[in-house]
Amino acid sequence: MVTTENWTHCAYQQKSSGLLARLTIGAEVDPQGQQVDIYYVTVLNGEHKEVSQNPFPNQSDAIDSLNSMFSHWEFVDQETEAKKPNSEGCSSCQAH
Repeated sequence: MVTTENWTHCAYQQKSSGLLARLTIGAEVDPQGQQVDIYYVTVLNGEHKEVSQNPFPNQSDAIDSLNSMFSHWEFVDQETEAKKPNSEGCSSCQAH
């Protein structure tokens, strides 16, 4: 289950379709000119392109929605996956 402690590295994956549902964060400026954080339930395809994105005004609502909508998919802890032997992980990225 995605929580406030693991939301940055945990997601739900539907392996048959290659889709990944996760929380992302963004911001917008409110009418008073203040930056406001916006949390999104984002679904990405196998090429990491956005398929859908639903905004939420706070983290807890976004987490509740993500878990409610996608907990029937496989839970993936990407931090743990990256540490497994033979895992591509971040070190295989061309940026490194």
